[in-house]
Amino acid sequence: MRKILVLIGALLPSLAQSVPEMNRRVTLEGPTGLNAAMATKADVNKPVVSNPTISGPTPSVDNVDTTASADLGRWRWTNNNGTFDLNTVNDAQSAVNSVLSCTRNGAVPTGCTFTVPITTPNGVFGQPLAGDILGTWPNLYLAPNITVSSGLTIGSASSPQLTLQSTLSSNPVTFWQDPDGNANFSTNSSNTRFEFYTANGALEVHDTGAGGAAKINLYGQGNSIPASLWQDTGGGLYMSPGSTNGSTSIYSNGTGGIALYGNHVQLHGTASGGTNGAVLDFFGPGQTNPASIWQDQYANMYIASQVGNSWLNIEAAGTGYVNVSSPLRNSGMLTSAPLTGAHFVCVDDAGDIYRSDSACR
Repeated sequence: MRKILVLIGALLPSLAQSVPEMNRRVTLEGPTGLNAAMATKADVNKPVVSNPTISGPTPSVDNVDTTASADLGRWRWTNNNGTFDLNTVNDAQSAVNSVLSCTRNGAVPTGCTFTVPITTPNGVFGQPLAGDILGTWPNLYLAPNITVSSGLTIGSASSPQLTLQSTLSSNPVTFWQDPDGNANFSTNSSNTRFEFYTANGALEVHDTGAGGAAKINLYGQGNSIPASLWQDTGGGLYMSPGSTNGSTSIYSNGTGGIALYGNHVQLHGTASGGTNGAVLDFFGPGQTNPASIWQDQYANMYIASQVGNSWLNIEAAGTGYVNVSSPLRNSGMLTSAPLTGAHFVCVDDAGDIYRSDSACR
């Protein structure tokens, strides 16, 4: 037995020397080997790979810049059940923040959402806008219901314009400033209206100029002189038709009424040389001729029915009475009866009323 062991010991060095040394460079045979894959790129640190597929549950790809500062070098693309995300990742891969998220319905993309402002060469989306153009001239497409903070300026034009176009309407609505600095609004259609809505609020017109009046001018079709509604610096309210001989009408519908409140309701006759002065006309239903109350240029007061065969009634309700008085005793109330001459209704010294065909005594 001992001779056998000695013999084995003598043979071991020769056996070790007969094992060939392995070459670390391994060549894979065939067109699908590693050499074939790298044939188009000599630098194996920057290989070119055609149409790679990364599959698996929620597959992701990290792009890492090893020379970047701390927590700045890693970006990650992730496919999560059909939602494609771009995220920033810290070095420890413990913080992942979304930059872009895109969704789809089958093979049809449905939308992408940026969680950060998007900057273009002429402005920034999601922040106060600046510059002349955002997007490709002349069209700019923004997301629905965008919010612009601070302010929005449309300029760099002789008449800068904002156009609103409903998908259900054939005509646009426009706001613009003309070269004279005036602000303009147009519905651009004879069948549309300009409407204001407030929620328990008010529509306000302010004049901030020195001594200016808050004023609304209304131009009827074909008119160059407006009707106006304004408040002066003293707080008085005025309404004027503007044009010569223009009329002012106030309407109420159905059985509605028009109420005037104040210590005095004044009617001024302004016609130069007018014979009737200030006239208040009343038109009954279906009537084309009015009953009138007026004061002439001599301060005399008149009440007239103005319509042939119509009556003039002065009535008191209930137990009330009609009081006709004058500071002069035996005063006469002249009445006109064209076929019989002048008649007088008189009051004597005792306060009794009597009729006279000549004069009061």
